[in-house]
Amino acid sequence: AYRITLADAIGSKSPTAARGRVAYEFSGSPCEGYSQTFRQVTELQPAEGPTRTSDMRSATFESGDGKDFSFDIKTGNDGAAPEVVDGHAERRASDVLAIRLKKPSEQTVDLGDDVLFPTAHLERIIASAKAGRRTLAVKVFDGSDDGKKVYDTMTIIGRPLTGQADEGAAHATAMDSMQRWPVTISYFEEDRKDQAPAYVLGFEL
Repeated sequence: AYRITLADAIGSKSPTAARGRVAYEFSGSPCEGYSQTFRQVTELQPAEGPTRTSDMRSATFESGDGKDFSFDIKTGNDGAAPEVVDGHAERRASDVLAIRLKKPSEQTVDLGDDVLFPTAHLERIIASAKAGRRTLAVKVFDGSDDGKKVYDTMTIIGRPLTGQADEGAAHATAMDSMQRWPVTISYFEEDRKDQAPAYVLGFEL
C-alpha cells in the first residue's frame, strides 16, 4: 500500500494539492497463473473549483503460459456510478489476440499478433535484463481504457543492482541478495510513437 502526495505542480492551472492511496496485491505462479488486484483513490484540488475525486479498481487473472487474460476494471469520478470494463482475452493458435467483452457492451475483437499480457511483459523484461540487453520494445494489452486498446511500449533497462533496496516494501532479508534492475517503461498509443507517451512507469524490477 502506498500514500500519494503532490510532488510538483507547474503552471497556473495545475492542482494546488493532491492526496490518495494505492493498494496493490500480486500473487501466483507459472502453474497456478497470476492474480492481481489494484485500487487507487485520488483527490485533486484544482486551482479553482471543488476537489475532484477518482476511484479506480481492477482485478485481473493471467494464465501462467501467457495465453489467457481476464479483466474487470471499474473507474468512478466524483461519486458517480463507475464505468465498467469486463472481459477476457486469449491468444489463439494463430497468435491472434481475441478479446471478448461483456461490459460496457458485448462484442468480440481480434487484434494483431505478438501482443503480451502484463505478467508476460515483465517476464520478457527480466529475461532481456539477464541477457544484458538495455531496451525492449513490445506491444502490451492490459484491459485498460475501453478494453480494446493495445499499447506500444519501450522499456529502458539500467545496470543491475544488489543490496538493500530503497523501497520500504522491499526491506526483506531474502531480497537483499536478489539482483534487480531499474527500469523505465513508456506506454504509447498504438502507432503514435512519434508523440509523447500516454504515461511512464519507473521502478526497480
